[in-house]
Amino acid sequence: VLDDNRKDIDSRILSRKDLLTRKDINNIKQCFKIDVVNGVILFNFSAPCRFHVRHENDAVSVDIWVEGYQKTSFVYYKKQGDDHPILDSTDFCLIFMNAFQEHLLRTFGNHIIGIDSTHGLNSYNFELTTIMVLDEFGEGLPGACMFSNRKDVVVNELFFCKIKERIGTLSPVTFMTDITTVFYNARIAVMGPVEHQLFCSWHVDRAWRSAKKTKRLDKCVHSVISYIRNKVIERIIKATKGKNSTHTSEIEKIHRLSENFNFDKTVSQNAWILKSKTATFSISKMQDEACCKLACSTCKICVHTYKCTCVDYYIKSTICKHIHYVVSKENQENNQNNIVVAGTSTEHVKINEETQIHLQTIGTTSINNDINLSAINDIKNMCNKIKDYCFPNLKESDLLYVKKSLTSVCNFLYTNNSDKSSFNHEECDAVEPPNKKITKQKLFCSTRKSRVSNKTSYTKPDFSESLNIENYFLNRPFISTKSSNDHNYV
Repeated sequence: VLDDNRKDIDSRILSRKDLLTRKDINNIKQCFKIDVVNGVILFNFSAPCRFHVRHENDAVSVDIWVEGYQKTSFVYYKKQGDDHPILDSTDFCLIFMNAFQEHLLRTFGNHIIGIDSTHGLNSYNFELTTIMVLDEFGEGLPGACMFSNRKDVVVNELFFCKIKERIGTLSPVTFMTDITTVFYNARIAVMGPVEHQLFCSWHVDRAWRSAKKTKRLDKCVHSVISYIRNKVIERIIKATKGKNSTHTSEIEKIHRLSENFNFDKTVSQNAWILKSKTATFSISKMQDEACCKLACSTCKICVHTYKCTCVDYYIKSTICKHIHYVVSKENQENNQNNIVVAGTSTEHVKINEETQIHLQTIGTTSINNDINLSAINDIKNMCNKIKDYCFPNLKESDLLYVKKSLTSVCNFLYTNNSDKSSFNHEECDAVEPPNKKITKQKLFCSTRKSRVSNKTSYTKPDFSESLNIENYFLNRPFISTKSSNDHNYV
């Protein structure tokens, strides 16, 4: 289009269309809802209303998202403009936690929890705050998410309160945050203190690489929901097929290395003492059964079955070579393995129950069918009203506008229906009058205060100001108008 337009530029008269750019073409396509299908220009009535964009207005689109997920996923929703006993009327807060995330918090929320905020995802300066947990494979998963314009203790207390109402109090051993006290203070106010508080260098931003910065909030919400849906499917795959993670690969590697070592082994009070040429290590048994997925397939033990006094065990939290050596030798001596590995029929029942929860979560990731049926009935009622309408005393411009609107609807149905013989997809030539009043809609607004510049601006003096400056300095003894005295400082 741009190439054809530039071929027809008149050398005598320059018009606005001669200055057309690629950005202008994209703006026209978006404004008039134009799609090009197989070389045919179609006025797609819902072109901006893709799956993630429910309405042209971002605020209305988010309302539709929340209405469809309110009972299953959105824990709390406070619009801008609504009154609230704690938050300001201009504040925005949207908390998301589905059944999959509830299961994660109930299962892993008493071990390690991390929380951080990600900024710059939308043009309203709304931040995405995420509570992360670690599963048995050592992978971080989002337990709950919150979009809000505020970043203080007040809104984070509300975040923890809504989570507590759904699943109760979480009592993790370790609570990890960025270098700030906002999250931990909010946590203490709602759920009490924890045993260990750590500051970490990582950021949740890495987990939201799919949620790239966009001007619309509904696209951010859709990206988060899509990311969580993918994590649900990955979780089902790991629970049914297993996963060879970095941790398990390292455990298997250490086991192979332990086969090449030789230690002096002695048994003393339910502990094994290994002596090498340079050091002595003590290994003791903690439990009989493997309780997690971070296990050795050969030794049939997990990281919690034994403990060792070596550095690798305490720093890397893995099965060290000394534990592998002891277990391998004990198995050879006893010629049997009395240790039960995780993977019994009981665990399979748990996996099946967990998978069922995840499948139900995936089933609720679409807008409720009741909303779709209601919309279809409303559309049919509107069509019946138009059919019986006589169009009395309408101007030609009004008739053209009605025709354009109906043609846009038909074009949309044409592109989304297999039976294309019932629809007319001709292009509309009518345009809206340029002086049409725009209906004011509710919009999101940023509450970030603009930075006040402290710089003093100076402008070039005009002619009268120059004369005043000249008259002021001419009668001074240190001013010379002779060019011969230039740069004479003596």
